[in-house]
Amino acid sequence: SGRAEFNPLYVGLNVDRDVLYQQINLRVDQMFEKGLVAEVVHLQEMGYSANMNALNTVGYKEVFSFLDKKLSETEMIELIKRNSRRYAKRQLTWFRANSQIHWNTLYPDQPIAEIVGRILTKI
Repeated sequence: SGRAEFNPLYVGLNVDRDVLYQQINLRVDQMFEKGLVAEVVHLQEMGYSANMNALNTVGYKEVFSFLDKKLSETEMIELIKRNSRRYAKRQLTWFRANSQIHWNTLYPDQPIAEIVGRILTKI
């Protein structure tokens, strides 16, 4: 019949909001360290712009605004961090609407084996 003979288990991993926001801020800082601005400059040189759907995303659109002198460097970085946090919040809201997801809270320095063990007890 082609029908799957299993019931999926949906598992969500959740962290404290402050920890999540710290991780997002760190990730944004790392994006700049790895050359985000240079990447966008290269895209501009190839003829791409923020008007393209694929580049009208968090990170790229703010760098395009910075390169167009609409934002200072500090404003650009803070805006990317803020918009990334807002995007993460929208994602969590969307996932939390799914009542089939079994949420597990992660705590700093928690051994991965403990997290996996907690998830396996749900199977």
